[in-house]
Amino acid sequence: MNKKLLSISGLLLLLFSACNTVDTGVLLNHFQTPQEDHPALTRLFSDQYAIIPLETTDDCLLGAITKIKKHKGHYYISTTDGKSLYRFNEQGQFINALHKQGQGPGEYIRIEDFDVYEIDGKQEIWISDNKNLKIYDADNGSFKHQISFPFFIYKFRRLESSHILLVTNKDKTLALTDEQGNILKEELKKEIPYIMFRPVQFVRHNNQYLFQLGISNSFIAFDRSDETFKEGMYTNEASFLSKEQLLELFNTQGMEYIAAAYKQSFIDNVITTGKATWLITNHKGALFLTRCDKDGQVSTRMQYGSLFSTLIVGDSEESILLYADFEQLEESGLNLQDKNGKTIEREIDDNPCLIEFF
Repeated sequence: MNKKLLSISGLLLLLFSACNTVDTGVLLNHFQTPQEDHPALTRLFSDQYAIIPLETTDDCLLGAITKIKKHKGHYYISTTDGKSLYRFNEQGQFINALHKQGQGPGEYIRIEDFDVYEIDGKQEIWISDNKNLKIYDADNGSFKHQISFPFFIYKFRRLESSHILLVTNKDKTLALTDEQGNILKEELKKEIPYIMFRPVQFVRHNNQYLFQLGISNSFIAFDRSDETFKEGMYTNEASFLSKEQLLELFNTQGMEYIAAAYKQSFIDNVITTGKATWLITNHKGALFLTRCDKDGQVSTRMQYGSLFSTLIVGDSEESILLYADFEQLEESGLNLQDKNGKTIEREIDDNPCLIEFF
């Protein structure tokens, strides 16, 4: 398998106690600068996990993975080439793939982002493609319809109300539209350093979706109950780049602002479940992964391209998803058995294994 470094970027969420939520616009209270605690993988994530070896055939050879969506017991996976979307069941068996790249009716130029929804009892795959959202039947891959916009769209979430939350190229970066593509609301003046595309762009937190402003300590929260936008901060840790400091870096350093940021401290990515929150942070070039929950926080050093860096590609409401080649699995310290208790054996060119922590 052609494994690729994954850039770490993401969003932040929160929990309780040592990383407590407050009502002052700061999500994480009492977050402390991380240090190396040398935690076991089961402490960093969970002692309840499953390893899912993805089937390897000529029909489902995966390149570098860009996003994994778990929906109704199936795993939907996109890769860097943007051509196809692959579907595997809970045992890792290949089910089908969506191959619709092209410029004809019902085809997409590239999979910029995707999601999977159940609508009227049917499973649908939604794909963002330039100025369109294209919708396909998840079972047979047939094209159903599309929603067109007079502007480019990049990332999205469909809401329970059937409204759609978008990242666009307009003067206001965020847009809320109806299911016909008509704009209902817009938010966030376009600033280049505030726009950083992520595998999971809108991160769930309770009844909100959070959109991080670049690698700053600020976010825009979209409330799903009343469909309003509100700005907040992830933590009251003063060392992290603020949105103002990030903008100043861009104004003074131009497109070299990211390199300049690595000499400082910033929030790179965050993933959350109902049990814990995981933060990837940079501290003057040192990367840390921190688990924050009711018992406190535990941290470890990490690198881009490592097993930990795959944390950012998973999108599941009930679990944390990572993926690993066999060498990484062997180094993980996990019990290398599949869901049926069978010892996992892999070849060097096989598809990766998913690791799902519950």
